[in-house]
Amino acid sequence: IATKPLGLLSQTLIAGYFGASGNFDAYNFALFLVTFLGLTVSRVFSTVAIPLILKEKKCLSQDHLAGYQNFLITIFFLPVLALLVWLIFYGEVAVSIVGAKLPLETQASAYRFVRLMAVPAILMSFVSILNPILNLNKRYRVPASLPAIHVLCIIFSVLVFHGRLDVFSLAVGFALSYSIQTPLILFQGFRTGSLKFVPFYIPRGTISILAGLSWMIVLTQTVLMFNTFVDKWFATGLEAGSISSLTYSM
Repeated sequence: IATKPLGLLSQTLIAGYFGASGNFDAYNFALFLVTFLGLTVSRVFSTVAIPLILKEKKCLSQDHLAGYQNFLITIFFLPVLALLVWLIFYGEVAVSIVGAKLPLETQASAYRFVRLMAVPAILMSFVSILNPILNLNKRYRVPASLPAIHVLCIIFSVLVFHGRLDVFSLAVGFALSYSIQTPLILFQGFRTGSLKFVPFYIPRGTISILAGLSWMIVLTQTVLMFNTFVDKWFATGLEAGSISSLTYSM
């Protein structure tokens, strides 16, 4: 309940301090680059992996179930990790290709944002995958609190750092948020037994079942994300502040 008014407050502060500018364009462009795959994968994980875990819960031992769960978490997380590690080292390539129409100054800022936010985005993707695991085990409080924690971190960083860091204060808030969320959700997961350190357990036919269940969901999520990508890509060719204006409207 608190997330909505806090979100409105954060958007009001951001609009008041940063408006629609080239630097805010760079932040939003970079944020999309570092989060789009993680958000897509987490939706696919919730739709495909969680029902499989729930099904196997009825017939596997606790250790085998935890091993199966660890396997699913890993195979969904690895592609996101690979992309974000690549962005850390070659983010300039991604920005220059996808944001070729951006002004050079905005491209340079976007590249700095990508490098700053790629590591926190790894944490964000991990948290997004673990969230439904806790919900599956009826541990709702921590997952429910995470959006409010994120917004509070953004508000704090904007209020404290906007004078010195300008729009880069948002990247600080993003990093601070997931630096708090990650240990919080891991502590809750291991404390309650929702997560365990056990070897992988892969029942026969798991890969073919995943492939059969995932392809349509992946296609649907890709189309939805592509629509967002097209909007932002089109805005890169417009005047400075266009991506910012698009973000405010969403």
